[in-house]
Amino acid sequence: MTAEKTSEPDLESAVDSTAEPPPGTPPDSYLNPRHLSLVEPSLPEVYDAIREADREMNRAAAKRAAAIYAGQRVLADVGRARAEAAVRAGGPRPPWSPEEATKEEFTCEVGALLRLPRRTAETLIEASRTLAEDLPATRDALTRGAISYRHAQVIMEQAWGIRMDDDPVAAARARAVFEDVLVPDAEVLTVAKLADRPGGCGNAPTRKPSPRGTRRVSKTGTSCSRPSTTGWRRCL
Repeated sequence: MTAEKTSEPDLESAVDSTAEPPPGTPPDSYLNPRHLSLVEPSLPEVYDAIREADREMNRAAAKRAAAIYAGQRVLADVGRARAEAAVRAGGPRPPWSPEEATKEEFTCEVGALLRLPRRTAETLIEASRTLAEDLPATRDALTRGAISYRHAQVIMEQAWGIRMDDDPVAAARARAVFEDVLVPDAEVLTVAKLADRPGGCGNAPTRKPSPRGTRRVSKTGTSCSRPSTTGWRRCL
């Protein structure tokens, strides 16, 4: 009795294409180009869509920061108009600046709009101001979608501590050098690796916008030191 021979096309048609591969099957023989060509949409298109959606989220974060900064400036103008109107009416000029007078109101509004606690809203408002006024390269990268908002936060948390003996011009130069180092890396590194890189003062604690615990940078913008739990640490 002879065994009936089965042709190769018959064997191929008998294979269940929906079945799981046997354990230990190499991925190349299972997900080969012929199988992948049957997927609609194709995997490259899916990957491109994921990447583009992520970049769109980054661009949206930049738009939110720009809108918050614009609202902050508009409300400051309102506070300035209020103060001038009070003076014209014969009353005393308020002892605080228009920004200070409207800060509480704007913080409450942003917190309510975005359902954020007060401290988080304050930090978001200050971050939006920092991107608009102090870190143009970071703002541009976020606007293009090249970095995420978390990458921008890492850069901002470091830049918030830069002080140059109350010299705004020198501080701006130092921040520019700082961005030249970190922004290109932010486009290719994860958030954790960006925070840990030597030029980014790795392992430094998360910083909030505050005049305390300032970071000291030499006027050349090439080195700095900062306090830590174990003493002063060199950065950049």
